[in-house]
Amino acid sequence: MQVVDPHIHLWNLETGRYPWLQAPGKTFMGDYNALAKTHEVREFLVDADGIEVLKVVHVEAAHDPTDPLAETRWLRLLADTPGNSGMPQGIVAYADLSAHYVGVVISGAASGKNDNRDSR
Repeated sequence: MQVVDPHIHLWNLETGRYPWLQAPGKTFMGDYNALAKTHEVREFLVDADGIEVLKVVHVEAAHDPTDPLAETRWLRLLADTPGNSGMPQGIVAYADLSAHYVGVVISGAASGKNDNRDSR
């Protein structure tokens, strides 16, 4: 079977900060201790065993809210990494719409600029 997956989550606990995974446990959503390990393209493809995944869209994974462009930068690097088949082909990035610097974050995510912190 071939699929385009429009909603996946990837994370790397060695290179990124994910507050919700720093102290995993049980919440109203259940126990998520098993998620507290790096989950990049190769792990996703292992999980999809038997399915030919053509393309994916990464939806923000509650990465460090103090650096909202870091996750997008990292995902672009993943997509350019040999063996990742260009994944993810799409990114739904995080932006705090109430922040005074939201325009800079959105522009940076769209254009690939590396930093938004100087504009806060």
